[in-house]
Amino acid sequence: MKLLVTSLTLLWLLAGCATQSLRAVPPPAVAADRQILITVPQTDALYAGAPRLRLLNGWQHYGPNANTAHLIKDISQDYAVTAVDGWTIKALGVYCAVLEVPKDASVATVLAELARDTRIASAQHMQLFQTQAHAPNDPYYAMQTALQTMEFDAAHQLADGAGVRVAIIDTGVDTQHQDLAGRVQVERDFVMTGANIPAERHGTAIAGVVAAIAGNGVGIVGAAPAVDVLALRACWQTGKRDSALCSSFTLAKALGYALDRGVDVINLSLAGPADPLLQQLTEAAIARGIVVVGAAPIGETSQGFPAGVAGVIAVRSLDEIGGEMLHAPGKDILTLAPANNYAFLSGDSLATALVTGVVALLLETEPTLTPPRVAQVLRGAMRPVGDGAPVLDACQALNGVRTIVCNNFPIAQNPLVKNPDAALLP
Repeated sequence: MKLLVTSLTLLWLLAGCATQSLRAVPPPAVAADRQILITVPQTDALYAGAPRLRLLNGWQHYGPNANTAHLIKDISQDYAVTAVDGWTIKALGVYCAVLEVPKDASVATVLAELARDTRIASAQHMQLFQTQAHAPNDPYYAMQTALQTMEFDAAHQLADGAGVRVAIIDTGVDTQHQDLAGRVQVERDFVMTGANIPAERHGTAIAGVVAAIAGNGVGIVGAAPAVDVLALRACWQTGKRDSALCSSFTLAKALGYALDRGVDVINLSLAGPADPLLQQLTEAAIARGIVVVGAAPIGETSQGFPAGVAGVIAVRSLDEIGGEMLHAPGKDILTLAPANNYAFLSGDSLATALVTGVVALLLETEPTLTPPRVAQVLRGAMRPVGDGAPVLDACQALNGVRTIVCNNFPIAQNPLVKNPDAALLP
């Protein structure tokens, strides 16, 4: 899927936070130009000047505790704004609130004032991130050539991702698809509450590239067909059938959840502007040993989010050469579509998912690998393909952590592969 970066700046929502539960922001960014994200420390201690309250629920359901709720209410009243949503980010020890600035006030002025408030840990614009995919003209294009190009056939005889937990932060995934049955262990919606999670095209396609079941007699094979998937909906499908948007707030909630659940890999098949809160969460994930794989924005550099965050494995499709990043096939990739359908899609999103699959194979083979070591192994497994950019070779990547026989001759003819464990030489 083609990931196009949007520089849309999500807006400040300055809000007077009442003690009642906060309402959810609908997916369309109808008030995006008036929204701001703030974070405040989430502790059990009363802040200066607060009335003495009995803490009843503590950290319940990711909502604010009593002290934090009163703090957000005071901030909202002080700046004449409205709190419209909020979420506890345990990984950072903060509560994140979405504030809406009234139409008669300057968003920039309010933001500057909030940034100077000592009660507030951080204040920033809400931002938007976009994915976009397109179908090729020839629906009969040879199926799954990307797996052949990247030597997945050989790699799958040695590893299939079993036991590795991959968080796919994207649009909704069709968890009932025949090629995903049993693969999705957790499904959460951070866009809307109180409704069924929709089966959307982008998330379903990415999940298919990573985790489509092997050997079930139908459909396709995923890059890591035995992984456990956490399908975290932080993006929503837009009017264009293959494009989607995400916001700073929805992505922050999903990233925080992934950190809380201790996943092994996070796939971010999306791109957008640099974002302080998302950068902080991503850095926290990497510091905890979670490998983060993200799509590179179109252009010569890998700035912005997520590719611009230090330690993120940035990926670009082979047909978009440029920058210091990994390349994987991203053109005419056969994958899943909702309602037990299949489709050919193209773009950096698909290339990113293929690299996530390689990472899962590596972590199954050697669970102690750190994110820097994974990045080093992947860079050492790039193989020239014609006159284009080098492509990531899944089998050679495994060779980087265990001595195996890979490309000297077809692995199916390798006598060691009769016993796959024997191919893992000390």
